[in-house]
Amino acid sequence: MTPAQVWTQIRQQANETTPAYWSDSEILVHMSNAESIIAQKLGVIQDSTSFTTGDGTREYTLGATVGVIRRLTYDSVKLDNIGLDAIGDYEGEAYGGIDATGTPEYYYRWGDKVGFSPIPDEAKTVAVYHEAVPGMIDSTAATTWTIPAKYGQYVTSYALWQMFTKDQQLNEEAVLYNKQWTDGLAVVEHDSAQTKYGEPRQVKVIDGIFVD
Repeated sequence: MTPAQVWTQIRQQANETTPAYWSDSEILVHMSNAESIIAQKLGVIQDSTSFTTGDGTREYTLGATVGVIRRLTYDSVKLDNIGLDAIGDYEGEAYGGIDATGTPEYYYRWGDKVGFSPIPDEAKTVAVYHEAVPGMIDSTAATTWTIPAKYGQYVTSYALWQMFTKDQQLNEEAVLYNKQWTDGLAVVEHDSAQTKYGEPRQVKVIDGIFVD
């Protein structure tokens, strides 16, 4: 099903073929959110971005479409990802001789920012390889997804769940569509585990020969 077909199905199942209680923009937001969740589960959108560090600047803002970071390099050297708390523990050892600034060894993600430790002390290129978040669906006539079309039915369930949650009189319907969405998401996660979108083939080398 295309986004336009899903929008039509949502309107029909909500028994509101023209906007009244639920606006088109509200429905498109719900559809976009569902597409984004599914796309990130599957890892179907892969992208990269880069920026230059500044001397003494720890954190940098990432683009709005940056999802899960798969690899990050500083001056072409891969950095390890550790949590913000771990950064604090690591830098707490600075009194033992580790400088607070220098060549970064680690990075952390916090919201829409990425930070480094030690704090960069010169201008170098950072490359970020990541899964991307889809853009908003901005038309009720949209014809393409970033996700396989077969998952459109789950987008319908998500949108109706969110819509019916808005009205307490539709609580039972909201619970029903929430279950359909949850069950659908389980299918998506199963499919993702089976197909491993975007993942390199797992091989090992024996006597100079690649073996599955």
